[in-house]
Amino acid sequence: MARYPKDVPYLELRLIMCGQVGYVLVDDVILGPPSEMDGAIRHTGMSRKRVTDPMVSERTKESMDQERELPLALRAAYMALHRCTEAKFASHGVTADQFVLLLALEETGTLTQRELADRISSDPSTVRAMLVLLEKNGFVRRASHPTDSRAKTVELTATGKRTLRKLWKVGQSIRDDMYGAITPKEAEILIRLLRLIPNSLSKEKTLV
Repeated sequence: MARYPKDVPYLELRLIMCGQVGYVLVDDVILGPPSEMDGAIRHTGMSRKRVTDPMVSERTKESMDQERELPLALRAAYMALHRCTEAKFASHGVTADQFVLLLALEETGTLTQRELADRISSDPSTVRAMLVLLEKNGFVRRASHPTDSRAKTVELTATGKRTLRKLWKVGQSIRDDMYGAITPKEAEILIRLLRLIPNSLSKEKTLV
């Protein structure tokens, strides 16, 4: 059963005060058993008209709409960027995901495969598969870790660095279009907010 909305504070407070921590019915949105709603009304004197306040219902509807729209908006933005990047890089024999991997290596230098997977928010098996292809094309070099026999280090080759510089120029028009849609301040805010999401979801995962 879904939790009651946090954007109905006075309703939540009354339910807690009468020992009826649970769910209620607000207009057409089912938030819990009618018995709990009746109990809240009896113990607090809250009227049914107050429970079905249109303002409360509208806030609840807005919150639910945002919960639906946010994942769709994030996916739409990612897919648009991914499609454009794939199309631009196709003739260079590098995928969008491989470009992200090369860029991470250029920014941080030598990394282990595990560190690289964490850096680009991917899983080790996917990164390993990409590295096999990139190494075959001469873009990266893998070697045994100096202190950990179970790990391998990864770094860009001279060919990989040249290819990355070329790809960065090729993708400039995509970044121009993307940043042209928002102001520098909005871009700063967007980056900060987007970084909150994976951190929050990672915490959720550790609790499961």
